[in-house]
Amino acid sequence: MRVRSQSGCTHGRPDHDHPDHDPPPATHAAHTAPQQSVTVKIGDNNFMPTPLSVAAGTTVTWVNTGKVTHNVSSVDLPAMRSASLHPGESYSYTFSTPGIFTYYCSYHEAMSATINVTKR
Repeated sequence: MRVRSQSGCTHGRPDHDHPDHDPPPATHAAHTAPQQSVTVKIGDNNFMPTPLSVAAGTTVTWVNTGKVTHNVSSVDLPAMRSASLHPGESYSYTFSTPGIFTYYCSYHEAMSATINVTKR
């Protein structure tokens, strides 16, 4: 999610009324920078890469590169639950909280992996 400060907003126009208006501090850019994204391939009987470590705010996209239907469900995050993913389909989830999260394919009980989400 992108958050913008509304104070001093000129809607893309130069601020001619306030010539000595300073630009926002450099740290402001970190708050509006695009979020990082990572792809996890779902093969038949595995997730790759695993284990995986990402920063909070990262969107992980699982892509079914296998030949059979899979899904992605989390033990720790009830909201992280995809529908059935047929070959070529994908599912994305953005991790907002640091922690270690386990996920699995409910169709194949041996398929599980973990994601270590670190602070930004």
